[in-house]
Amino acid sequence: MRPEPTPDERAILLGVAAAEAEKRDIDDATARRIASQLHGGQATALYALASSGTIDEQQIYRELAAKFEQQPDPELRELLNWVGAHCIRR
Repeated sequence: MRPEPTPDERAILLGVAAAEAEKRDIDDATARRIASQLHGGQATALYALASSGTIDEQQIYRELAAKFEQQPDPELRELLNWVGAHCIRR
């Protein structure tokens, strides 16, 4: 049995559900929450996205691809895809 989602996890689930229902990308707040859950420390592009909303195009896609390849959980891989799409379209 899975534990009760945290407030951030709940907000991520709601943000993704809204994007799916409205056939659009996730909003900035949802992308930043996802990045805050998955970043690898302060020197990463995902941390920059989480903390300030900044997208370092040179680094973010490499980080997302590496995280995707290392991530066995399909739900987390889907969240990485949502962040990647958000970054591309923003």
